[in-house]
Amino acid sequence: MRKTLFIAVIAVLALTVVAAAVNAQSKLEITDVDVKIGSRTDKNLANGSIVREGATPESVIQVSVTVENMFTRAQGITIADIEVRGILEDIDDGDDLEYDAREFDLKPEKDKTVTLEFEVPLKVEEDIYTLLIEVDGRDDNRTIHLTTYHIFIEVEKPRHDVRIYRAEFDEAEITCYGDTALRVRVINLGRDDEDDSVLTIKNSQLRINTRDEFELDADPFDDDNEFTKYIPLSINKTVAPGTYKFDITTYYNTDRLSDHKSVVLTVKPCPEPEPEPEPEPKIVCGDGICTAGKEDCESCPADCGKCEEEEDKDTVVVQPPVQPQQPIIIAPPAKSSGFEGTSMMLLIAGNLIVALAVVTMLVVLIRKK
Repeated sequence: MRKTLFIAVIAVLALTVVAAAVNAQSKLEITDVDVKIGSRTDKNLANGSIVREGATPESVIQVSVTVENMFTRAQGITIADIEVRGILEDIDDGDDLEYDAREFDLKPEKDKTVTLEFEVPLKVEEDIYTLLIEVDGRDDNRTIHLTTYHIFIEVEKPRHDVRIYRAEFDEAEITCYGDTALRVRVINLGRDDEDDSVLTIKNSQLRINTRDEFELDADPFDDDNEFTKYIPLSINKTVAPGTYKFDITTYYNTDRLSDHKSVVLTVKPCPEPEPEPEPEPKIVCGDGICTAGKEDCESCPADCGKCEEEEDKDTVVVQPPVQPQQPIIIAPPAKSSGFEGTSMMLLIAGNLIVALAVVTMLVVLIRKK
């Protein structure tokens, strides 16, 4: 580490001389640089400074850069299309991380502060890395102005750090029953090799109790830098609904606690079955019940009776024969005699015989029909 720091200081001195020569004619000037790592901020960092707060894997680095147009108001020259670019060199397995702020213009004697942001990769070596800040723009006379700034950021690692980087279920919620799996990824983020690493996973309710021993290399780009555990789980209907917490723990040197996480599996109750529709009563012809709308005299005469036969009956109207009316003779009253009484009786008898004959004829005709 001391050797690296010494080389960095020499590089700073060389870059400062070069930057001074480049910036001598530029009217764009970086007047202030602040660097925030975690909760700590280093302010007013000079060109070539080393940030006091060290970064760690996945740290967020925020760099505030203030740029000023050094032309005077009397000169009245605006610098336009100003670009501020940050380059964190070689930190991503030999590749750079870059961040470009939005372009802007500056009138004479005006300044503007922009923020550059970087995230240190998970896989990173412990070292000191150069942050190059470049600012350029074009003035009203189409002259290009360029200035640069160098800040040095140290990435630090603890000696031991067997980290649980990811622990999650394929399906974190199971309804009634189903299959899922727990996946755990362990990475060595420390600077030492770990020959006696241990991972335990426990859940007493589901009788899960695993222990794995393994070795982890300190080189972040080595295949043995990490370890993966996969536990398939089959949840059946005998598992009660509720939440099941899984405790995941890592150790170095066999029994020295390094990291701990908990993940929760939720089992939801089975949905209530829908009530089955009541079966319709079975219709049986011959049970003595004529079911309305289901049986009738045609489909089941045994229960509903025989259908009545409808006959076409023609109505016959027989008019009795018209008898000639007997003339009514009005005679002067005469003296009653025995002969006249006899004649009247005969006339009445004759009429009765005619009427009886007519009725007899009607009966005969009706019977023939």
